[in-house]
Amino acid sequence: MGGRGFPTILYLDSEGEIIGRPSDRSIPAFRAMAGSLTEVAELAAKENRTQEEEVRYFEARITLGRLKLEEAKEIAAALPKQPAEAAARITAALNNLEIQSQLDAVTSQKEAEAAGAVFAAMAKEGRTPSGGGLTAARFWLIIIEHARAAEDVAMFERAFTEVKTALGEEDRYKGLYEQLANGLAELKGEGGN
Repeated sequence: MGGRGFPTILYLDSEGEIIGRPSDRSIPAFRAMAGSLTEVAELAAKENRTQEEEVRYFEARITLGRLKLEEAKEIAAALPKQPAEAAARITAALNNLEIQSQLDAVTSQKEAEAAGAVFAAMAKEGRTPSGGGLTAARFWLIIIEHARAAEDVAMFERAFTEVKTALGEEDRYKGLYEQLANGLAELKGEGGN
């Protein structure tokens, strides 16, 4: 079915086709995906959607992975001018989709290094993933490797802070945090443990 980790959490339709994957393995992500599935079904069946419903329908389809980046950009461009709040949500959804598309394309160390440079530039522009979780953690971890190679202490520090924010202070991440702290200390010339 295409799962790459244990446990793999998927939503399937009655024919066994994948209709959704939560962004990470948390209860909030599982609930958010359920909400997006419900919203897409309800809004798809509606003949005359309001402007706000069009935006919600767009966002939900991105959350469900039903839109590729180029298709989503075309749909966003075709939407009528939106109020500031809705426009910001559309921009955030497109940004998250761009990041996820690049993360999905990373299958080798060489691709991770290239993505690290792109992600670091995005972070400097303020274009970072919204919502936290594993997607945000992966984004920032790839930046950490780029910052290490570029000897960019400030970016490493920022990315390390963002990884901790994305993943939280759970005990299962203690080893990762120690490894990153040691890497940061080495980069600063303080030596690691």
